[in-house]
Amino acid sequence: MRVMSLAVLVGAGAAAADCPRPVSEVAGVELVRSEPFFANVYRHSPEGLIETRVMERDGAEEKGSTIYIHPLAPGQQISANGAIMLDYTADASELDRLDQTGQWTSAIAVKIDGQVVMTGTAEKRFVGVDTVTIGDCRTDVWLVEDRMALGPSDGSYMLLSYAPDLGLVVRAVTMAADGKPLQGVEFDQIRVLAE
Repeated sequence: MRVMSLAVLVGAGAAAADCPRPVSEVAGVELVRSEPFFANVYRHSPEGLIETRVMERDGAEEKGSTIYIHPLAPGQQISANGAIMLDYTADASELDRLDQTGQWTSAIAVKIDGQVVMTGTAEKRFVGVDTVTIGDCRTDVWLVEDRMALGPSDGSYMLLSYAPDLGLVVRAVTMAADGKPLQGVEFDQIRVLAE
């Protein structure tokens, strides 16, 4: 019985050791949802945080990528349909202090092939803290309401769980205007990439 307990403790210690350090300090971090399959790989680069995702939709595999100017602010989204650029007027580094300032707002321009196709505002609002568990890893997160106004809207928004210690959004849920969750992505595996 003691040998078994020791094995469990050693195993638990190994699992905790596998929890990632900040994405800026490792080769990359992969987040996976098993069913339906959805995988995100995050890597730090001179351009910013790069996310590469693979998901299964209606039995087919879809791929895409996003370059973030801050983990809470996508700057470029690339898919099979092309690239969309998002230009912000506000300083995105101020998002590092969102838990102190409470709110970040910026004018935003959406560009396709360098041409502005839409303008509006982006707002990130700090609404609290929580803890998210992914596999054997537990991480503290900021809960952030992410709203983008680019024309007529039904009032829905994204509720992001941002882990500042990892430098990543680890959960995203689409919320209705009345605050009820509509759909989202919750991951069940997290691992550091070897290279």
